[in-house]
Amino acid sequence: MRITAILFLSFSAIFAASAQAGEELDKVAVQFSIPAGNLEQQEQKILADMADIEYKEMSNEDRKLVRDQMAAIVDGTLTGAAAIAAQEEINELLREGFADSKLVCVHHKETGSVRITRTCMTVAAKQRQHQHVQGHLNVAPNR
Repeated sequence: MRITAILFLSFSAIFAASAQAGEELDKVAVQFSIPAGNLEQQEQKILADMADIEYKEMSNEDRKLVRDQMAAIVDGTLTGAAAIAAQEEINELLREGFADSKLVCVHHKETGSVRITRTCMTVAAKQRQHQHVQGHLNVAPNR
């Protein structure tokens, strides 16, 4: 009876930890919202989030564009329709950077082995690898 209780508590703790990890994986891209107000706080949060791993694959040009446009909205340089257009562009860049930085894992067996290995890479890295392989396949052999 006591062993059953200990096993139950152990499995409960493992399940709770994996559920919490699953919630972390279900994050969504941060978004900038002019109507929500507190633009300075939003800007600080977005800049902090962009430094995190969830935006690892975001290009330096996109990062600069997001920073510059948010700064222009916050300091009042962009207003009205121009600010709304900039907000939409910021949010699209954040969504793309977040999506490209998602981690994708593949389980596979090496030829001649029974051991299963796991390979993980970001969506953007997987696309780069695919393009690299396609480039090598499309090269005509020298004869």
